[in-house]
Amino acid sequence: MIARTKTSPKLIIMAMLVSLLIAFVCNIYPLSVTLAKFRPMMVISVVIFWAMYQPRYMSIFATLLIGLSADLLLNTVLGQQTLCLLFATLFMRFSLVGIKQLTFFISWIVAIMSLTVFQMSFWALQFVLQMSVTIDASWSLVSSIVVWPILTSILYKFRS
Repeated sequence: MIARTKTSPKLIIMAMLVSLLIAFVCNIYPLSVTLAKFRPMMVISVVIFWAMYQPRYMSIFATLLIGLSADLLLNTVLGQQTLCLLFATLFMRFSLVGIKQLTFFISWIVAIMSLTVFQMSFWALQFVLQMSVTIDASWSLVSSIVVWPILTSILYKFRS
């Protein structure tokens, strides 16, 4: 039996910061109009991953700060991404309460549900604020679901 070594907290925090920085760059990198609708929600996916596997370091307050910075960088109404990200993170945390062992498949299902909660709350908030709601944004949800296994395989070695 091979014993797994513990990853130091400094390395985990550095991995979180670097992955969030890369996710923000991926979200604000300019793409053509046809490709932009397929852009995955990288920041939300990375936050859900870290909140799932490192809840000690990715707290609700950290999620709030990341959501506010996403609002500023993506030029949305201040608090819009924040509120939706908090809904998705809280949904994810409540979904994992009864789960004893977090397998890849369970994490993927919980991530799909959390990303869907984010997208639905984002659409609902846009509807309430009387902003234009487009169905084309659902392609970013689909691409985020497809990208989740790749993201998990890259970040999984830093989880503990």
